[in-house]
Amino acid sequence: MADAANREREEDTGAEGIPTGAYDGAAVGPGGQIGAYKLLRILGEGGYGIVYLAEQQRPVKRRVALKVIKPGIDTKQVIARFEAERQALALLDHPNIAHVFSAGTTKTGRPYFAMEYVKGVPITEHCDRYKLTIEERLKLFLAVCEAVQHAHQKAIIHRDIKPSNILVAYEGEQAVPMIIDFGVAKALTQSLTERTLVTEQAQMIGTPEYMSPEQAEMTSQDIDTRTDVYSLGVLLYELLTGTLPFDPQTLREGGPEQMWRLIREQDPQTPSVRLRTVEQSESVNLAQQRRTDIRTWRHRLHGELDWITLKAMHKDRTRRYQTAHAFAEDIQRYLNQEPVLAGPPSAMYRLQKLIHRNKGLFVSAAVIAVVMLLAAIVSTHQAWSARRARQAESVERKAAQQERDRAREAEHQAEANLYDSLLREARATRVARRMGYREEVFRALQQARDLDVPQRNHAELRSEGIACMGDFIGLQPKQILAQPQEPNAPGIWWAVLHPTDAMAAFGLADGTVLLRDVHSARDLARFDGEHFPCGLCFGSTGETLLSLHMPNFLSPKQRPAETVARLFVRAQDGNWVQTRKIAIPHAVACMSTAAGFRVLIVDRASRSARITEPLSGALLHESYLIGDVNQVMVDMTPDDRWLAVAVVEPASGGASIVDIWDLAQQQLLMRLEPGLAQCTDLRFSPDARYLVFLSQSGGLVYATEGWQRIGHFTQQFRGGGLAIFLPRSHLLALLSAAQIRFWDCQRKDYVAVFRQPSSDSVLSASDDGKALLMYSLREAWMHSLDVRTEKLVLEGHTAYVPNVAFSPDGARLASVGKDRRLRVWDSVTGALECERELKALGQGVASGRLRDTG
Repeated sequence: MADAANREREEDTGAEGIPTGAYDGAAVGPGGQIGAYKLLRILGEGGYGIVYLAEQQRPVKRRVALKVIKPGIDTKQVIARFEAERQALALLDHPNIAHVFSAGTTKTGRPYFAMEYVKGVPITEHCDRYKLTIEERLKLFLAVCEAVQHAHQKAIIHRDIKPSNILVAYEGEQAVPMIIDFGVAKALTQSLTERTLVTEQAQMIGTPEYMSPEQAEMTSQDIDTRTDVYSLGVLLYELLTGTLPFDPQTLREGGPEQMWRLIREQDPQTPSVRLRTVEQSESVNLAQQRRTDIRTWRHRLHGELDWITLKAMHKDRTRRYQTAHAFAEDIQRYLNQEPVLAGPPSAMYRLQKLIHRNKGLFVSAAVIAVVMLLAAIVSTHQAWSARRARQAESVERKAAQQERDRAREAEHQAEANLYDSLLREARATRVARRMGYREEVFRALQQARDLDVPQRNHAELRSEGIACMGDFIGLQPKQILAQPQEPNAPGIWWAVLHPTDAMAAFGLADGTVLLRDVHSARDLARFDGEHFPCGLCFGSTGETLLSLHMPNFLSPKQRPAETVARLFVRAQDGNWVQTRKIAIPHAVACMSTAAGFRVLIVDRASRSARITEPLSGALLHESYLIGDVNQVMVDMTPDDRWLAVAVVEPASGGASIVDIWDLAQQQLLMRLEPGLAQCTDLRFSPDARYLVFLSQSGGLVYATEGWQRIGHFTQQFRGGGLAIFLPRSHLLALLSAAQIRFWDCQRKDYVAVFRQPSSDSVLSASDDGKALLMYSLREAWMHSLDVRTEKLVLEGHTAYVPNVAFSPDGARLASVGKDRRLRVWDSVTGALECERELKALGQGVASGRLRDTG
């Protein structure tokens, strides 16, 4: 195998040191084979060659661009140019120039060569497609200049630099320009081929739009590397403006002679002036492709970029940049905010650049100079005043008076600064929306109001205070229970608000049931117990209370079956009494519906979930449990419509499933697969429109109409009592990571976030949705959510309303506006009571008042 490989290498090596080979010309075409390359498809065709996308089979497998002379045009002149291009590419080794891998000839003598496949687009198309800014285009252009400089250092002139010969491809996330197609390249110091290469008289080499004046001469023999500098200047012109210096149609419509004359003799417009000749719609599109607007674009091009571009395109090549590297250096100077060589060598221009680079130093020097001047003026004035002073007593009296004035001014300034600081503090506190922020805002605004300063603005202070209204986050939570910190003191394990929000019931860890007035924080009743609380709920009328207790707080696998329910009733004298104690085995939760109390039972021995009416013992529903019966969460809708049962399904790798039972039909309605871990909380909304599922790996919200997911949470939820729907609203309160987040089920987004009072808090809400109860083992707080009556918006005027006035009894509010309309409103309900058009008042009403009669 080694001998075969050596023979193959010997066969594929030509005299020039570039691998060569032979192939069957009849097989050329997509799907055919040329030596070690399989042809895949045609990438493009030129004047004398075809470029294929090919796959190299050996010795490495890779994709290449393979160029071969077209059949039928393989004259000596064409073959000489083909070999010159191949040799030019072989001499170059630069990351921005396509590399040659190998070369060969067919059995019929037609040459080919394989080079690096550049999967990219022309540089202008790349810049427009990705909307590169002017700076980004210049930085990309710098790499092109350095690649051309490398070719020049190898004594090779490209002679056809244009966008289609500079492709931009991506290497990772970096855009890399690659120069290709050296088909008309020229060597300065050596021949690129042993064959005779002759350029005919009057034969134009290159592309007219990018051709230098000397290249457009009839012979084009006297050219050097500066012709490529000119083409680079045209390319930069196009990158900056999106247009060419000479309109292609105008350039070609007069024939070759006219075209050559324009290239050699007519000076192009500056890029900034050229933009003024472009149609408005096209200018807008070109500006958007550079992420700017037309005015800013023209301003950026005017001046230095105009100078740089025209210097590279100067008709006299002795006045151009002498190398591509010098061209690149001047662009880099522009990017570095340094004076460019192309700029007019005036002292003012260089001074402007110096000031721009050292702005801080010059500003400091100017300030010092002004201060020194002012100091000199003040000193002179004081000296003059001293000379004019007739008596030392008058001088001292004047100095004393000035000192008193300064003290008063300093005092006034301090008060003014304090006013501004208090106003900023109030605004920042309101925007931060910390729980209970309203008191802080009002306190700062009141302090600002009491300051007698010129900038005091009562309307501004009033507006800042009004902005706090209607936001329940601003209300301060009220502590309604605090248990002693002693180790043996029973902690709060369960809490629920009364339907009227007037009292709260608490289940303590020692089995005690406590009822407390939330306004006075006074105990209304206390019932001792022996068993650990596991459920607590008021009846729908608020006159009864049901609690569940188990002998000990154990894990689900260890919980005993002897769960006990206790019923408490408010007697006619207003006192609460315990009336019944009922054994309900396996009870796990209780709730209240319009029809009465309901107890949810999970019997792990029989693998069943049941719903009973605890007072009568009636069985309302029973269903069989699948999965791990030791990890069950249940909840039901307040209208006795649905029951939700969440269990862990071992077959699904520990993920939970949720069965929805239709209680009226006594059948399984739906099985939900959240795809999350063990359920830690499962709640229906009070109106049964939503269901929330929480777990240690996240949470989901379902709309019960269609059972579609409408929300997904990524937080971890541990323990119970983590979610609560606020009745009569679309808000869902979520407890996670020491924060309470309010999620709007209609907007499907968070609307408020604040820190919870304690890291181990649990949530409960009142039946009317006006209060939120937060409790931990030692403390309980009630947070009012009822801010709906704080702010009333009156809509109707179509123009500015300069004044409003209340009636003496405050029952009515009158408003007059620039729309010449008078409106009288009910100040309590916001209802419009009457409306009049004030036709005789011309341009509108500036102010108005209500008479004492209203």
